[in-house]
Amino acid sequence: MLNSRGFDLWADGYDASVGLSDEDGSYPFAGYRKVLGEIYGMIMGKPGSTVLDLGFGTATLTSKLYEGGHEIYGQDFSARMAEIAREKMPDAHLFEGDMAEGLADEILANRYDFIVATYSFHHLTDERKISLIRELLGLLKDDGMILIGDVAFEKRSEMETCRIRAGDEWDSDEIYITAEELQKEFPQMTFESMSYCAGLVTIKAPDDIRIDVIGEGDELWEDAATYVQSVPWSAGPYLANMMRTGQFKSWERVITARRDGEYLGFCNFTEYDEMPAENGFSPFIGFVFVDEKHRGHRISQKMIDAACRYAKSMGYSAIYLMSSEHGLYEKYGFEKTGEYRTVFDTVDQLFRKSLI
Repeated sequence: MLNSRGFDLWADGYDASVGLSDEDGSYPFAGYRKVLGEIYGMIMGKPGSTVLDLGFGTATLTSKLYEGGHEIYGQDFSARMAEIAREKMPDAHLFEGDMAEGLADEILANRYDFIVATYSFHHLTDERKISLIRELLGLLKDDGMILIGDVAFEKRSEMETCRIRAGDEWDSDEIYITAEELQKEFPQMTFESMSYCAGLVTIKAPDDIRIDVIGEGDELWEDAATYVQSVPWSAGPYLANMMRTGQFKSWERVITARRDGEYLGFCNFTEYDEMPAENGFSPFIGFVFVDEKHRGHRISQKMIDAACRYAKSMGYSAIYLMSSEHGLYEKYGFEKTGEYRTVFDTVDQLFRKSLI
């Protein structure tokens, strides 16, 4: 498998060599044009979309979308390919970096109608594929989708058949998608075979998440407290005890996320959280938690948005949050205002979001 330097050297002849492989129906690019054509058609069906292309290469696909009026963001680990892509798309937002190691801050700060990866995911381990998809789901707009076109198979047995057919051409360093295995992690995904060695994975963010803003005495209060008590986070039992011992003011709230009755996460809306009252900041979002297996679906943002709406309905013009995280809550519209000593005699960052 080529590294970034290898792709730099291959960049100028990449399109031609891929085209030859596709035309003669040989591994690994049989079905390549069909994959790109399917993705192109889906995106062009939504004019003016914002598109993120991970591993954009020489911009074979995204340059056509760019010409079609779409706003293009992208990341690729080949400097030479990025240079070629910039010549085709001078106003696109293109960044260099290996997505196996993370995404550029500028990419993480935006939301996308489509996130595309064509013939780039096979450079990632299976574990990184899963963690990256979860991260990407959190970058989608409400009706957005992830489109992954690559060497991919419905079942592992089909991959083995392809390996035998390819013979010495088979690249054992590349790690291909097996749809039936990936679907265990993302049940909402679909897979369409494009050739004996190519397929298209489509993943949409779940849209059936229910957000409840509940107060003490609500019929869900004890049920929520039981869930909060059970989470593998030391702050959970602390919050559950507050819920069960009457420590909430009448207007303070716990916000929960559920799907089909299963709890996914929670936060609370409170007067001061861990900030001393004398500092004068209020109200706060605190105890933000999402179960690990459900992360990547913008659940935190949905709960935070619900807290912001509730605060605004009460007449507040701003809301606060304390956290040690860097670069997370900024994505939700918060700005760091400083560092403050907490009621627990620790120092933490204070974030503010305007509600006006």
